[in-house]
Amino acid sequence: MLNDKFSNIEFTDLIDIETLQRFQDSFSDATGVASIITKPDGIPITKPSNFCNLCLLIRKTKKGLANCLNSDAVIGRQHQGGPIYQKCLSGELWDGGASISVDGKHIANWLIGQVLNKESDEKRILNYAKEIGADEDEFKNELQKVKRMPLEQFKKIANSLYIFANELSDKAFQNLQLKIHQEHLEVLVKEKTEKLETANKELQATNEELYEKNKIIEDQNQELETTLQHLQETQAQLLQSEKMASLGILTAGVAHEINNPLNYIMGAYVGLLRYYDENTFAENHEQVGMLINALKVGVDRSTAIVKGLNQFSRKSDSLDEDCNIHQIIDNSLTMLYNQIKHNISVNKEYFASDLVIKGNVGNLHQVFINILGNAIQAIESKGTISIKTESEESNVIIKITDTGSGIPSENIKKITDPFFTTKDPGKGTGLGLSITYNIIKDHKGKIEFESIEGKGTTVKIILPKT
Repeated sequence: MLNDKFSNIEFTDLIDIETLQRFQDSFSDATGVASIITKPDGIPITKPSNFCNLCLLIRKTKKGLANCLNSDAVIGRQHQGGPIYQKCLSGELWDGGASISVDGKHIANWLIGQVLNKESDEKRILNYAKEIGADEDEFKNELQKVKRMPLEQFKKIANSLYIFANELSDKAFQNLQLKIHQEHLEVLVKEKTEKLETANKELQATNEELYEKNKIIEDQNQELETTLQHLQETQAQLLQSEKMASLGILTAGVAHEINNPLNYIMGAYVGLLRYYDENTFAENHEQVGMLINALKVGVDRSTAIVKGLNQFSRKSDSLDEDCNIHQIIDNSLTMLYNQIKHNISVNKEYFASDLVIKGNVGNLHQVFINILGNAIQAIESKGTISIKTESEESNVIIKITDTGSGIPSENIKKITDPFFTTKDPGKGTGLGLSITYNIIKDHKGKIEFESIEGKGTTVKIILPKT
């Protein structure tokens, strides 16, 4: 018999109701019969499936409702010899049911029905509408919609239901036994726990004898902590070394780019001096204006390069600086201009207004220099780098697409791993994208890569606005 603790168990304690509802709905759809599962007292457990409006119409009347309840009580009683099926007392529709039991305890009923035998006397059924006081026209209309089938077919359906209900009974009983077994295991675990606690107390009593060994372990732990600290310091040095390596790569380009605007300035100066010695400014007004404009171009370019370098190299641990994404990208392009100008075109599709987020200006410069630098190196001859920025409600999205060599699919998941590189020895440390990933992670953002080998790569960066 059932454990006393589970003597009041209910069907809903053993069977997943959502799964049961799907079984019931599928059964009704397949057979065409109405179906519902109830507690032994008739209270529904599942929602009715495929119910007809005729029964709802009958139940609206006092006498019809009483007859329906009497019918439900009969077909819903516990019966282990097979299904129960009979005509209902309300309109001669056929109903059936199978009881669900656990170890002899009646815990649920599975009821089907609302089926009209093809040989039924519909005239007599319509007279029932008068008997219970239902609307005869509405009754007749709903009667036409009732499912019709031979009685033998309905009995076969009831027998199938009985087999399935018994399987549910077995399943419920197994679940119950698992619950009882679980309770037994919990008692065993409690007993074992108490024994372990006693053993722990005994071990604590012998700890004094192990003092020297513990001292050795403590010394080893201290040594490990020191080693870990050294490793962390080395990691920090590697991060800074990568940044300084990037700066070193850029220095030649920056020097070259500064030299060009200086040539503008020097050329304009020599030209102005020659015109000054040989002519008056009034006679050469247009030429003087062009030379002055050349001076302005040179000064502006020099200022932009120096500004970008200063923004990139600034040292700060803050993540609360105002970071203008468009400005940072433009600064990065300026510093990389020497590598871009001869064979790469840059297409910028910026969001209509400035995109400003909270973060670290210097670190975000490093992010875009690393990504743009990789894009440049991936383009072996001529190509294009496209930069698109978007604004969502809470995020800024930057997409950088190149037409370079692409990344093999087997390497996509490894490219942000520390020290992973496909470049020739001496051309990369394998820390660039690892550092980029960590910087974006520090900014609570995400970085995603899409690449087709031989066609190019798209890097998508998502940064929160706050």
